[in-house]
Amino acid sequence: MSQRPKLKVRRERLGASDLTSGLRHTRRAWLLGSGAVSAWILFPELVLAAGEEKPFVGTYKHSGGDKEREARDTAIDDVVSSMNIVSRTIAREKLKSANVIAAVVVFASDDTSLTVSLDQRVYTAPLSGSSVKVTGITGDKLDLSYAVTSGKIEQRFSAQGKGRTNTFTKSGDVLTMNVRVFSDQLPKELKYKLTYKKA
Repeated sequence: MSQRPKLKVRRERLGASDLTSGLRHTRRAWLLGSGAVSAWILFPELVLAAGEEKPFVGTYKHSGGDKEREARDTAIDDVVSSMNIVSRTIAREKLKSANVIAAVVVFASDDTSLTVSLDQRVYTAPLSGSSVKVTGITGDKLDLSYAVTSGKIEQRFSAQGKGRTNTFTKSGDVLTMNVRVFSDQLPKELKYKLTYKKA
């Protein structure tokens, strides 16, 4: 009776260095993966922000005309209407000087920072959302930061007890700028909208 030929099986022992290397690669991959997940959980706006500012890059000219200027003035009058006559006059003038409508808005980006120019006023801050010190239109020192998400850019100015947020959205060649101004010294927030068209 013939016997089946025995199959020779080659066995290789894994050395300690091989095991250590494998564990190191596995641990590194786990750390990278968990790090990405942690970043998404803790700072989702930063993960989503990559390149989201690109559609805004360019030059835009104000297209709202006198209608939007009058709407801004009406909004200011509404905010100060409940104040006494002396405070009302002062607050109205301050709000008008701080809310000059820019004729031209320009967006520029270098992949790490975003610059938004409102006429001659140029404001640059990191895309990461970190804040920087800038000088506002009335000469006040303010903290500036940007929040960039899909289809929206928020330009945030803040100081103790006051601030302003310009929220930019875009549809085709039309740029919309929603302005929100708040202060502890005002009875309520000032809100108005401006429209621009790509040049």
